[in-house]
Amino acid sequence: MYRKAFAFTNLFIVLALVLVACSATAEPPAPTEPPAPTEPPAASAMSNILTAAHSEYAFTFEPTFCNWSDVGRICVVAYDALLKYKPDTKELIPWVAKEWKISDDGLTYTFKIEERIKFHDGSELTASDVKFTFDRLKALDDGVAQNLHAVGSVDVVDDYTVAINLSSPNAAFLFGLPLVFIINEDGVKANEVDGDWGAAYLLQNDLGSGPYMLTSSIPEQQAVFEKFDDYWKGWEGDHIDGVTFLWIKESATQRLMVENGELDISMEPSADDLPVWKENPDYQVLSADSPVVFGLDYRVIKEHVDNPLVRKALTLAVDAQYVLDAGVAGYGSLARSPLASSLPYHNSDIELVPFDMDKAKALLAEAGYPDGGFTVKIGYEAGQPWKERTIEMLQQNWGKLGVKVEPMGMDYMAQEAMQQDPKSEPDAYLHHIWPSAAEPDIALRPYFHGDHKGKFGENASYWSDPEVDRLFDEGIVEADPAKREEIYREIQKRIVDATTASWILELPFSIVANKYVQGYIYNPSVHQSLDVYNMRLEGKP
Repeated sequence: MYRKAFAFTNLFIVLALVLVACSATAEPPAPTEPPAPTEPPAASAMSNILTAAHSEYAFTFEPTFCNWSDVGRICVVAYDALLKYKPDTKELIPWVAKEWKISDDGLTYTFKIEERIKFHDGSELTASDVKFTFDRLKALDDGVAQNLHAVGSVDVVDDYTVAINLSSPNAAFLFGLPLVFIINEDGVKANEVDGDWGAAYLLQNDLGSGPYMLTSSIPEQQAVFEKFDDYWKGWEGDHIDGVTFLWIKESATQRLMVENGELDISMEPSADDLPVWKENPDYQVLSADSPVVFGLDYRVIKEHVDNPLVRKALTLAVDAQYVLDAGVAGYGSLARSPLASSLPYHNSDIELVPFDMDKAKALLAEAGYPDGGFTVKIGYEAGQPWKERTIEMLQQNWGKLGVKVEPMGMDYMAQEAMQQDPKSEPDAYLHHIWPSAAEPDIALRPYFHGDHKGKFGENASYWSDPEVDRLFDEGIVEADPAKREEIYREIQKRIVDATTASWILELPFSIVANKYVQGYIYNPSVHQSLDVYNMRLEGKP
């Protein structure tokens, strides 16, 4: 089923490449009349525009993929969801839905919709748009659709009331909704070509109701958003007038542009530079715990690493402290399980795996490989320092065990494709647990439930266990938080005991901002995003 969904993702990429080629080669038509002269923006206007850079470009303005960091940044400024996650209290608050109720059997969620919301084309957001958004996601079966696996059907009760019917009770359902951004039904249908659900149109346009609307973009370079005057939350008080996202691969270039005043925020600074930034009073290092866990996933369907003793031996030869110090300059913490300590139900009783080369060698001998003698191919996303230093560490340490490491650097899309193909080459991956909601079931299920092997690419290890699957299925319907915690703590223990991966680091999210940038709050439900509407630029030149 995911192959079909992945083909849809590839459609965006192909269309994007065509768009780039056309923009580079096509001759513009001669204008019928001279264009009106334009005035450059006044300095005061420019001083209230936020400019931020990240290394990954948004390949679409399609909210289906808002669980990917590149597109997620766009969604937060251009779209609205039914509910919003409030990071300081860790609760869900009303947004597009002003209130909701749950049926006694836990199967029907009825939402009352705000009656004053407009899309960027001026049309009104109604219950029909909500139903269309859910139906569209279920049909596409990609991206954030994984948060809706329990949804059976959606009914429009009236213009401002929608009922979402689940196939079974789901304790995590509401926490997945902050990433389900509502899309303009009429806008999609008016711009659909050959059943593409508006995919081509959304490469260069948004169809949202958020505080900022897309006004221009250059593929792989920049996207410009300006204040939507009719935003339903209004513009009273101190708000930023617009945001420009720049896609700049090299963190060194981002640093130079911040220092030169061309950037207000570097969203992917080099970890090596963070101590230097922190000493400079003109800038802020804004770092927060995130739900992202970095590790080495063993593909248990591959020779050698299909042996639990081999996996345990190799894990003992992983120097996580080195990666913390040399890879991310100490920004982060050692990981003990796939569920980050910042999320509910983290099992802090699980002990950290020690770095012990002698024990690693003994276990490898017990597994039948006293001198190693095999190769482990490791797929990883190239260009990320902590991953490259992890590879260097593995080559050195595993080499002492007689195990050769063959690195396979690639871009993210290639790695995603390989992870969902059991016949692909790698024996292991440097991989992230990257939750699409701040909720333990949503954080773990896609990576470890048997139903997700080969789907969306998250279950890179292709591991599953019937008892763990049973615990997941029990935990998702359990309403008592104390009982749920017990279940998910046991799930973590069983995953760690099976050594499906070497859990290396809990990665924080750190940005560097000029001192005049105010109001930034990290939100784990939309990782690597900026809630620009609630930010301010105080005294920007």
